[in-house]
Amino acid sequence: MSEEELKVYFTLIILMSLMQKPILQSYWTTDKSTETPYIRTVLSRNRFMSISRNLHFANNESLQPDDPLRKIDMITKALK
Repeated sequence: MSEEELKVYFTLIILMSLMQKPILQSYWTTDKSTETPYIRTVLSRNRFMSISRNLHFANNESLQPDDPLRKIDMITKALK
């Protein structure tokens, strides 16, 4: 995965939060009444799903089991 592709992925996440649809697959529909063609043109649904399944921000073996934010701890610390 390239840095550019990761930027596109996060841009789509933000865009999807602004135009909510009932199910994730709806963003890639070709139905003229509900389509959002921009999303289809920048990243395929299969690629988006693949990135979503495989993107990790932490090493599971080094996480504190009692920390509820353990999966995103590295990100939350960087934002402070």
